[in-house]
Amino acid sequence: MDRVMEDWEEHFHDSYGTPADRPRAISKTRTSHLYTVLEKLDKKGDGALNHGIFLVRRMSDRVQCVEKRIDMSHKMLLREIYFLKSLEHPNILKFIDAFIANNPREASVYVEYCNRGNLLDLVTNYKERNKRHPDGSVRIPESFIWHVFASLASALQYIHHGIPSGSTVARSDFPNMTDIEIATECMARWPIILHRDIKMANIFLRAGRMEEYVWQRPRHFPLCFLKREVTEYRPPPFPRVVLGDFGISTMRGHADFEEIAGGTGTPLYWPPELAESTVRADVWVLGSVILSLCKLLRRGPLPPPPQEVTTPSGRYEWEISKEARIGMERRARAGRHYSPYLNDLVYDCMRDEKENRPFAFKLIEDIQDARLMAEREGRLRDKELPAWAFGASRVN
Repeated sequence: MDRVMEDWEEHFHDSYGTPADRPRAISKTRTSHLYTVLEKLDKKGDGALNHGIFLVRRMSDRVQCVEKRIDMSHKMLLREIYFLKSLEHPNILKFIDAFIANNPREASVYVEYCNRGNLLDLVTNYKERNKRHPDGSVRIPESFIWHVFASLASALQYIHHGIPSGSTVARSDFPNMTDIEIATECMARWPIILHRDIKMANIFLRAGRMEEYVWQRPRHFPLCFLKREVTEYRPPPFPRVVLGDFGISTMRGHADFEEIAGGTGTPLYWPPELAESTVRADVWVLGSVILSLCKLLRRGPLPPPPQEVTTPSGRYEWEISKEARIGMERRARAGRHYSPYLNDLVYDCMRDEKENRPFAFKLIEDIQDARLMAEREGRLRDKELPAWAFGASRVN
């Protein structure tokens, strides 16, 4: 196990660099004496490969954070510690601390506490609110959906292509190059990280002060990525959107990076190519999350099984089948209550053929342009979500 850890550290940090303020050491002794457990957060059936998720308070400064206790028998879950420890992005769950002990074999990772719950909680609260409105008139504001769309696309742009938050591709540095050629150029300089389990339950919301993220350019980072200022649009003060749960993520260099078959991730969010792991599979799932927000779908956009399918095994077989995904592209529409710009981008992400979906860096450009158009048409008037949207979540 130690050799695996050392290989990861050497591969990522030495090849691709790391932010200057990122702690590099992981303790090999228990850190529980440094934290006070406040409550257990995970529900029955959540995190089947974990030993529990807890809200804790760091004794040194009373900052609240989340402890995830990992079952060491599932070695691939140790990757989550190293992904979170190595990545620095405002829309990726922030690493705080970790320990890995060999005797007994156990591990914990401590991450920031997202005090507004997750997107699944948000959709559930909106569906509950709509019980008082039979016409289903209570919808998540388009301004917030654009906020989520842009935040997650930025996170994918970073883990797929190594492009930092607030930056876009400087097209002038890639004259006459197609998007696939640009993506290939990026991938030659970045390890390509695939999340493989993007879903509403793994996308968190955090209210509070926005921290400054200072990027130190790795020595192998391509110099052609420049910040493009967008002065016409200022995001409203919504909670920060945070992508978490990297437990089954993979990166170039891992044995399962080219995995095509197998039960990776959550079948309800599998793209038409099923469990194939690619950057464009992550983009399809991002589109399905946005579609689920627009239509308030707690289980994602996959249609229910035929009426004759009644057993759990039958439902599972339906969820992992290509048949269940027939016509998904045609149904990939946010609906008439949202702008045509949002409808078009959801459709682009959820194309049946993966070659027709945009890369994350192209999606960022499209989102910036489309959101500006929606703003100019007065579609983004809502600047905050109602308090009931967050249920019993609280700010620490």
